Amino acid sequence: HKQVQSIESQKSVMREIAKARNLQIVDIIIDNKSAMKPNLRNGFNSMLERVKNKEAQTIVTWKNDRLSRNPLESGVVCQLLQDGIIRKIITIEKTFLPEESQILFTLESAMASEYSRSLSMNVKRGQQTKLERGMYPACAPIGYLNCGMEKGNKTIEPDPATFMPLKKLWDILKIQKPQLA
Repeated sequence: HKQVQSIESQKSVMREIAKARNLQIVDIIIDNKSAMKPNLRNGFNSMLERVKNKEAQTIVTWKNDRLSRNPLESGVVCQLLQDGIIRKIITIEKTFLPEESQILFTLESAMASEYSRSLSMNVKRGQQTKLERGMYPACAPIGYLNCGMEKGNKTIEPDPATFMPLKKLWDILKIQKPQLA
């Protein structure tokens, strides 16, 4: 269907879906913490409390994986849906209802969790490989640029525009060491 989009465009599409279905938006929640580990997202926890308090009964989200990428939180959402406390979960692709089988919702949630776990392991393995090859395993620090086109084989070179001014600042800081009493 639609590819990954910015948060702003996701919000816009979700508003259009809510409007088309005559749903009143109670709140728009954006969590900046990862959904991979449970109980770290204040917005998610707040959303669940509001649903349990019957302030909202429908969740409109870009995809199921935006709600959770861990089995614990996915299980809570699935149980609230199955119990009818959440009356609908609407995504760009599907609407999940309490009276329907929860197999698809559970499967999508498990796939999101596994994707996050695999991605994390792959990133760590890639960083370890870079370290073993003597490469810096992250974005270039300030004053430097990532150079080269081949992923995994980029080098870090001084940025002609910023390296020398930053070096001069560091040299000044070295000369003016603070005096401790």
